[in-house]
Amino acid sequence: MILRAETAPKVMGALRTEGLDIPGDVSVALWGHAPWRSLVEPLLSSIEIDHRAVGAATAAHLLARLAGEIDHRAVAALPIARSASS
Repeated sequence: MILRAETAPKVMGALRTEGLDIPGDVSVALWGHAPWRSLVEPLLSSIEIDHRAVGAATAAHLLARLAGEIDHRAVAALPIARSASS
């Protein structure tokens, strides 16, 4: 289950209330910035996107395609940071 960082604490609490174990019964990862991530048990992985970097990479890819510098089937690599639980 991937949860938005803002809603994760409530959803995790509800899962535990229902008797479900994290990560035994349900795996949880966070989507977005969660500075509190290292303070909860179990430690959680998170995925964060640098929207400015994604926009810059997308614009550069589009301009290169329009200029005929890259094949139309080329795929842009987008910067996504993943913070693993430890």
